[in-house]
Amino acid sequence: MDKHLRAFLIRLPRGVRPHLGAYEPVVQKVIQKMQEILPVIQEQQREAGKLVDGLLARYQPQERRTGIRRSRKLQTWAVAEELCRRSRNIVFSDPKEAAHLGQLGIEAAMKVEAGTPAVGDLRAFCFATVGNAFRVLRWYDQSSEHFELAYQHLHREGAGDIYAQADVFSLHASLLKDQQHYGEALAVLAQAIRVLRREGDERRLARCLIKRACMLGIKGDRMAAIRVYYDALQVLDDHRDPWLTFFATQNLASLYCDLGNYKLARSALRTLSEEVIREALGPSRESNRLHLVWTRARIAVGFGQRAQALKMLDEVERGFLALPDPINAGLAALDAAKLHHKARHHAQVTETLRRVHAALKAHDFPAQLRQMAAMLVEAAEERRLLQHSLEVTAQKLQRLRARRPC
Repeated sequence: MDKHLRAFLIRLPRGVRPHLGAYEPVVQKVIQKMQEILPVIQEQQREAGKLVDGLLARYQPQERRTGIRRSRKLQTWAVAEELCRRSRNIVFSDPKEAAHLGQLGIEAAMKVEAGTPAVGDLRAFCFATVGNAFRVLRWYDQSSEHFELAYQHLHREGAGDIYAQADVFSLHASLLKDQQHYGEALAVLAQAIRVLRREGDERRLARCLIKRACMLGIKGDRMAAIRVYYDALQVLDDHRDPWLTFFATQNLASLYCDLGNYKLARSALRTLSEEVIREALGPSRESNRLHLVWTRARIAVGFGQRAQALKMLDEVERGFLALPDPINAGLAALDAAKLHHKARHHAQVTETLRRVHAALKAHDFPAQLRQMAAMLVEAAEERRLLQHSLEVTAQKLQRLRARRPC
């Protein structure tokens, strides 16, 4: 039986789901009932959105799980998926709320009848969603526990839903990446990529390829990362997604900057159409714009335009602090400090490093990193050699960086 059709069938409401045992009759029945089934699915999805809105409005956060337990209408596949969809949409902007919504999704999924086809795939998806939110919060032990539960549900109750499998693999790879287990992360992600290549899901495949390239870049294998970004952009040719196209191209240009090839970096950015930039830099995507300005600043450095680069880096630093995103603010400030150091502008170096130290203290970063920043300030005040220390601090800060969609 066609896997796409099976994945479609197991999500149908129980009242219209045909028996999955005999494939040919199933196909015929689906064809005959398609006009009847699609409105039911659409209505179920619309109702799930309204039900979730009502749950969030009616109950206080601590009472919402009880609300799900008391209402059979909230104990459905569609409600669980809707809660997880909302969780995934806000995981980088509000990871604590994302974790809360995902936990409500788990509550709803666990109330779905055990014999429902592929209920294990649904539950695995929900546990992986919460695991990902904990990962973004850097609560790695709790995240690992949720991914273990996700795999248990896939193996024990799963019905082979390829998209649930790919999501679990992909999100688990992100956790392993953040824990700096790069070899394991790439191996797990390779499983998701194999599944999606086989099924021809171009958008999901492109996301996983971009994630793979991110990991290779963080690992230090920049040439391999560049090749994978080009693979992702080729996949996107037939299924254009402005955000993914922007992200892949932006990161590609940044890697060329890392390699000192500023001409190729500039050429890569010039391939972005006005339409893609407009979509990627739309409302609520200030971070995207700042990353683009940052890469243009690095290119300006490569072409000897130091004053222009410093002006852009100042904009990037202030922008990330306002989001707030102290990691990227600190990295942008370190880039500016390097430029000031090369120009022997000691007062500006000291001032910039004091801002980095203040940002790390204000956001409770690891003590070792805060101490390193304090030592940088001290060295700058005494006009000691800084270049190597600046590079080491930047590398340590980059390891804490949360890169979408990684």
